[in-house]
Amino acid sequence: VIGALVLAVGIYAEIERQKYKTLESAFLAPAIILILLGIIMFLVSFVGVLASLRDNLCLLQAFMYILGVCLLIELTGGVVALIFRNQTINFLNDNIRRGIENYYDDLDFKNIMDSVQKQ
Repeated sequence: VIGALVLAVGIYAEIERQKYKTLESAFLAPAIILILLGIIMFLVSFVGVLASLRDNLCLLQAFMYILGVCLLIELTGGVVALIFRNQTINFLNDNIRRGIENYYDDLDFKNIMDSVQKQ
């Protein structure tokens, strides 16, 4: 249910983003990330629920392996971010500086920065 909810929020955000043509880079658009995350969450949880309802050993093993792969991807991403800490910080700082220069042109970035500054 949460995966479907994340997917719905991502689709709504993408529709709104297309109306205002914000965040020209589709790769870093939060709406695209939410859509991909929602699809993955929904599919993985659907496999798990279906496997447990049917008591299907093959699907349960597939679910276990999918979760294992997700865990390995997360761990690998964390280790890579720690190893390349300086490059990661420089990348984030450059993107934030570029976003600040286009603060009023990019509605998504403006909302994110306002939220971060308020909190």
